[in-house]
Amino acid sequence: MNPERLRQAMRSLPYWWEAAPRPQTAPGALPDKADVVIVGSGFTGLSAALTLCRAGRDVVVLERESPGWGASSRNQGHVASAFKRGISELIDAYGKNRAVRLFKEGQAAVEFCKTLIEKEGIDCHLEKRGRLLLAWTPAHYEALAKEIRQRVALCSLEADVITQDEARAQVASAQYHGGVLMHREATLHGALYHLGLLKIATEAGAAIVSGTEVRRIEGATASFKVETSRGPLSARNVLIATNAYTDCVDRALSRRIVPVNSFGIATDILDADQIDEVLPGRRAGVDTLKLSHGFRVAPGENRIIFGTRPPYRETDPERGAARLHAQMLRVFPQLEGVQITHAWTGNVGFPFDFLPHLGCRGGIHYAMGYGGTGVALATYLGHKIALRILGDVAGESVFSELAFQSRPFYTGHPWFLGAVLRYYGWLDKQAK
Repeated sequence: MNPERLRQAMRSLPYWWEAAPRPQTAPGALPDKADVVIVGSGFTGLSAALTLCRAGRDVVVLERESPGWGASSRNQGHVASAFKRGISELIDAYGKNRAVRLFKEGQAAVEFCKTLIEKEGIDCHLEKRGRLLLAWTPAHYEALAKEIRQRVALCSLEADVITQDEARAQVASAQYHGGVLMHREATLHGALYHLGLLKIATEAGAAIVSGTEVRRIEGATASFKVETSRGPLSARNVLIATNAYTDCVDRALSRRIVPVNSFGIATDILDADQIDEVLPGRRAGVDTLKLSHGFRVAPGENRIIFGTRPPYRETDPERGAARLHAQMLRVFPQLEGVQITHAWTGNVGFPFDFLPHLGCRGGIHYAMGYGGTGVALATYLGHKIALRILGDVAGESVFSELAFQSRPFYTGHPWFLGAVLRYYGWLDKQAK
């Protein structure tokens, strides 16, 4: 069948917005002042707002778009902590003690996120079934198995290396040569989770002001002036929680985050037998390519969600969907002839060291840089940075100990990204 015909009825918007549309509220009144102004209403900002409000702080959350418009409502919903650097590399860079702490705190982020959802009763299809890391080549499998065994030994990671046959019992694709089952990881519906966080943060007292762009922040600790598209307000503390959408909010921080486009597609509703032919284990997975594929069964529906970061700079969901559809069929040829109903894109934020960061620069607090696995990390680090604003020692984090790097000639516009993505794509083509 002509692939274009399979996309004729496709909607160029996130599949997740069907069950959880973005709140279409008129911008609320802009207060004159607040104890804490948070810029960004995604997982980081709302988690921080919840912690601060419950500690008695007056909090205003400013959002340029509608609440959660960015990655928080566009992601695949993998509750994971997946750094792009292995433990041996991090030991070489930071020493054994700090490397182990990085991975253990990443695991703590996963547990924090799951516990918060259950404690607060957020209805977001949380499924604690584990998650799969799948090796694209035999060489990838050997490297992945070695990495995971080190992390099990050093970091108390709960994971099992699985053979090719065991992997295919979970993911029915001839592309994979074994992998790892991460037992503590989970999945959820990210857009519903965001609405749940929005509700409890608002109930705790946070003022969410959408349609309001932050243009400049002046001053120092205990005396900030935040200039917005709707006027100024003053604050004792400011938190930047914009991650891949930081751009001109804070020039120093935008120089430290590279926004990278990520694409997703959703299939039409399938029969249960068709799901069994693709993902018989019903577990979410991601593979070891540089431009990795991620996939899962949609929560509550028999659809397949498939995504990747493409080897080019593309912003049009329709053009991106054609390439992504072809990649999905390479991994799962069983889906030949299945209609694609949704295609979408959005930015994820990568630091130059591929590790999350939180801290304070010039009196302005920040938490960002999740590298595509921000559901758990953003929730956790939003809470941690809020504790630091409160002066609570429980806000200590190994992620605050890392130098937040930039690069010469980088101002926040990733002029080099096309070449980097093409190089990664070339490396993936050589992986056989």
